[in-house]
Amino acid sequence: DFTLEPPAGFTIDNSGMVGPGIAEWNGWSFADRDFWAQAGGQDRAAFTLASGTVAVADSDEFDDVENDTAFASLLQTPAIILSDVAENSVTLEFDSSFRPEGDQRGFVDVTFDGGETWTNILTLDTQDERNNNYSFDIANPASGEMELRFSYTGDNNWWWAI
Repeated sequence: DFTLEPPAGFTIDNSGMVGPGIAEWNGWSFADRDFWAQAGGQDRAAFTLASGTVAVADSDEFDDVENDTAFASLLQTPAIILSDVAENSVTLEFDSSFRPEGDQRGFVDVTFDGGETWTNILTLDTQDERNNNYSFDIANPASGEMELRFSYTGDNNWWWAI
């Protein structure tokens, strides 16, 4: 029903995770939407745009232990080759469920130089959007590579699922 293994080519950086927590939710996890909704309740089932496997950063479920645990996890795509792609023609579209609380944050960033510089596309902090579709036009070059990263921080706050 869940795995901590990302899809092929994706990477996860959990170096910002502090303290022990619930194993299933240790950083970005990949879970069946219904499994995730039933595991935590609390209106997770409102993410009706999702079906099948979702990527979940859930600091609320992670912190269901008697410890002070900080949650900071980053999910990064493999390099996306932009050959034969027109300049400024890429669109990023994804479904999202973000339930905010406290100092919880979600970020989507893009790089075209192998990660030397990142440009923010989206910052989530106070928007309570449990069932949303995002679409962003990306100012991409006509060649080279592009990478995206989805990062989430929280401290026993709620979640971000995509």
